[in-house]
Amino acid sequence: MRNYILGILSGVAGTVLYMLAPALAWYYWVMFVGSCLLIAFCFDVFFGSLQEHQTRAAWMGVLFFGVPGVVLQALVWGLGV
Repeated sequence: MRNYILGILSGVAGTVLYMLAPALAWYYWVMFVGSCLLIAFCFDVFFGSLQEHQTRAAWMGVLFFGVPGVVLQALVWGLGV
């Protein structure tokens, strides 16, 4: 269910991005897709590690995958639009 919600949110964000800036350069779309994948992987690592009672690994996954994903999203939305 979590991945389904992330997919819907990514699709809505991509649609809004296309509506705001339809002539966006191709590399912004690559950054957008990459950041969506990083954020989805961050959620999977975080909740999977918590289920295995590995809290340090969960937060390291957020640090290594979530932060770069959020930074890429900020670059796409800040510079691209």
